[in-house]
Amino acid sequence: MELLLTGPIHASNCRGSWSSRTSEFQAGTYPRFIVYLVDAFNNTITPKFMQTNYLDFKAYAMNGRGEIVNLFNLTSTQDSHNGFEALQFLTSSAGNFSLYVKYNATNIGGSPFSYSVVPGKVLQTIILLLI
Repeated sequence: MELLLTGPIHASNCRGSWSSRTSEFQAGTYPRFIVYLVDAFNNTITPKFMQTNYLDFKAYAMNGRGEIVNLFNLTSTQDSHNGFEALQFLTSSAGNFSLYVKYNATNIGGSPFSYSVVPGKVLQTIILLLI
């Protein structure tokens, strides 16, 4: 059997999606965003065939006014078998946002990805105490 070797990651062919299948999250939670790693021919790249274990994915978010917002506690982990990178961050304020994901300064396919954050239980409790 001949082994298919993949090429390097091709950012514009990579795709992303929210692992929860929804793009609405409560403030104070850690949504998980999945980046599917593919080469220029859309072959899935698994860590076994990667040229490096370090992937240079960058992520940032913008609010509805076009201002960059912090992605608190942003982490990135690789799935060792299925050819994806998982990004997680702490949602800290309510509103509508766009998540931009880049690899080597190139947007991945579909970027930016919209998401919204609704007040979490802690914030709702504080508001009720103030009323």
